[in-house]
Amino acid sequence: ARGCAGAPVFSGNWTSPVPVPGRDSLGQRFLPRLDCDVAEVWKLSKVEARRGRLTDAMEAHALSRLAGLRNKLWLIVGTSVDHTITRSGCDSFGVPRESVVVSTAELARALPAGGQHAFAGGSGLAMDGCAVPLLNLTVVETHSAGMASLRPSNDAALQPARLRGWELALAAMRLHHRPPDFVTLSGEEWDFKNWARAGRQPNSSLAWREVGEVIRMQVEAIRSHWPRAVVMVRTMYGATYGGFGGDYGAYNALLREVSTRRLSRRAARAAGGVAGQQPEAPARRAERERAAGIVE
Repeated sequence: ARGCAGAPVFSGNWTSPVPVPGRDSLGQRFLPRLDCDVAEVWKLSKVEARRGRLTDAMEAHALSRLAGLRNKLWLIVGTSVDHTITRSGCDSFGVPRESVVVSTAELARALPAGGQHAFAGGSGLAMDGCAVPLLNLTVVETHSAGMASLRPSNDAALQPARLRGWELALAAMRLHHRPPDFVTLSGEEWDFKNWARAGRQPNSSLAWREVGEVIRMQVEAIRSHWPRAVVMVRTMYGATYGGFGGDYGAYNALLREVSTRRLSRRAARAAGGVAGQQPEAPARRAERERAAGIVE
């Protein structure tokens, strides 16, 4: 949608970081930037209608802006933050959720030798989601115990098995049987927790560069496996800071850089640059990336 192609997808803010007992389940709803309201799918929910906020004009506007999401599948590889939002969204739309679990034994049979190590915890692979009415947008979430701190995410050799496991879980769901159109990666909350336990928080430009390379490796693995998918990363929001130490600002800056570069490159290839903006000159981009300490 216009106004969103060049903007960081998760630039915005969260409402009520701590859910309030007795109130509706949209306590952790994400509000995008005003020039990128395409992300506000929940405007079409029954909760908004009951509040009197979903007028005919707003519904028509939202359906027009969100037309690109119609009949699509959005896979979120996330933490309990993402799972809570997914569950809350399904409840707000008043639609049933579907949950599946692919057991460790099933993964061991279906994946190459050692492939089950692509899923941490030894409890198999769970997936949960629903279809958003009016758009027929299917949103499903599966757990991530970190984006760059554990073997399932940082071992390039495990990425094919990881992707195949997600495919097995998606195939077991009745909601949608096609490759994902959108994939969101997150897990930074768990990364800080895992790094704190191991006593090795990233504390140098080299360490953060290595984190960035791990995330880019996963993004490229997904794009290679599902070429049509738009791959995004979610930044960490302030309500989950604290307790584990670490430089949250540095990680968020890194994630925004990875996300913006991937989206802007795709937009530039598809349309010769973002609508209303000039494509970034290669020399200027290289200078900016060197200043950020992030290189290919």
